[in-house]
Amino acid sequence: MNSNLTKIVSAQPLKNLNQFKLSAFDNNSNFLYSINTTIGDFLNNEYLLEYIGDDYINMVEDNTLWYLGSVDYVDNYKLTKYQNLDMTSMVTSTSVKIGLLRLGELMAGQFDIYDNNIQYYLVTPYKNNSDLWYIYPEAVAGHTVSNTVIGVRPSLNLKSNVQIVNGDGTLNSPFELQLVS
Repeated sequence: MNSNLTKIVSAQPLKNLNQFKLSAFDNNSNFLYSINTTIGDFLNNEYLLEYIGDDYINMVEDNTLWYLGSVDYVDNYKLTKYQNLDMTSMVTSTSVKIGLLRLGELMAGQFDIYDNNIQYYLVTPYKNNSDLWYIYPEAVAGHTVSNTVIGVRPSLNLKSNVQIVNGDGTLNSPFELQLVS
């Protein structure tokens, strides 16, 4: 379901009026991401409508799979997506429009040591679904309970018929996207 799509991630956790937007992962101690968690509801409703807006909503893939494999410190990060290291079968997933990065996924903390002084959630539960993984300001992963209030760094997939029509992706020349038939 996610093949031939381009995943994009917010360059930093979300801000509102120059302050980082903070959220609990879930106020009911749910450790598996879905549209019913506090953060899932925010991302797939308020964020989608108020941050992305009408011009771009149709460019976002409707049903992206967000893999929910739980790992601890000694596990291989591949277990966030696969049931075993042979990578022959997938872990449990949820299908929604907007999600979060997995532990070990590209862009999960790589540049945070330089730019951000904020923690943010990952979609990956800690082993036995007892806690959740998140990124520290020093670009190190840790785990915490789901009702801790920290930053939100959304991730989404663009539909396969979205093309970059202008720009080079820099701050002075951001990409301009267009949905093509």
